[in-house]
Amino acid sequence: MATPIAIVGDSGTGKSTSILPNADLGIKGLDPQRTVIINVAEKPLPTRGWRKMVPDKNIINTSNAAEIVQWIDKIGASDKIDNIVIDDAQYIMGYSIVPQFIFPM
Repeated sequence: MATPIAIVGDSGTGKSTSILPNADLGIKGLDPQRTVIINVAEKPLPTRGWRKMVPDKNIINTSNAAEIVQWIDKIGASDKIDNIVIDDAQYIMGYSIVPQFIFPM
């Protein structure tokens, strides 16, 4: 069973930076080979060399909430992926109609 974790903080406090390893900053990060990043805003990640670290198949660019649910279901069934990161979930909550089964009230 998965353990959902939410990292919440003000803009610019390093939430996205901490996703991937960054030796310059001493950040261990997540294993890019075992992490899928759902990139809602389709923005580059703030880690130098992230494009070479993360396989193309592990980056999903979509801001469609229903599509994100489908990806989570599909990825959740994989034994090759340990982590699913939604960057930026607040964008989805603020600008999309989010089904209640994603974020129950």
